[in-house]
Amino acid sequence: MSLLTSTIPETVKPSKAALWLCMLGAVLLIVSFPMAFTWAPNVAKMTEVYRILFYKMPLAIIGYLFLVLAAIDAIFYLLARDLKRDVRSDVGVFFGLCCFGTVLGCGMIWAKAEWGSYWLWSEPRLVTTLILFVIYLAYKLLRSSIDEPSKRARFCAVYVLFASPMMIVVNQSVYWWKPAENIDTVHPGAKALPGIFSTYESQITLATAGSALLLLLFGLYLYAVEAIRVRDSARALKSMIDEHVQIIASLKRNAAVEG
Repeated sequence: MSLLTSTIPETVKPSKAALWLCMLGAVLLIVSFPMAFTWAPNVAKMTEVYRILFYKMPLAIIGYLFLVLAAIDAIFYLLARDLKRDVRSDVGVFFGLCCFGTVLGCGMIWAKAEWGSYWLWSEPRLVTTLILFVIYLAYKLLRSSIDEPSKRARFCAVYVLFASPMMIVVNQSVYWWKPAENIDTVHPGAKALPGIFSTYESQITLATAGSALLLLLFGLYLYAVEAIRVRDSARALKSMIDEHVQIIASLKRNAAVEG
């Protein structure tokens, strides 16, 4: 029994900081809805759909943040071989995918309202964001295809580092590849429509929505990291108990034969 209890993994309790981040983020998010959809003024030459940009733009920035965190944790894993870093990198990629998947959806809704089509291959930011999303989606497929933890962590860490420069491509795409002349876009570097966030109402709304999403998603990120650690601890405990049960059963059989 002492051998069993000495190797039981410690249960990781959810962080109170994560709970407070989620609660504060949720409150701010609720507050931001009337601000974004009623208080912020209309913008000339744009439909009411422009209001989703109050959430689309912060989500893109937060998505970059999660993917950068994933790359940093991948580097630390390769240096220290600490599987906790691998877990954090995996969770960072997951939340980055969630952010950019939502960004793509919002972008398609905005494109339909402003350009009359859900998708335009001549818009470089849309296309490169899709490529980024597919690259990191392939990371999840790679991860699910490898069972051995250390090998999976090593391969995935290298993959994340090679995928990271795609963020630069997405960010600079509107500078490197100009969109079609008949497309009015809000992306910097292109033929941007001015005045979207020029009023103080719009700026306060953008700051509120962005802060809400950052706090809420980062709180959920911390919860996810803790939950995966608990899950892995439970799996390790189950495996250890099964091993001890098999040893005890084997000893009993040997004793019965000798008796």
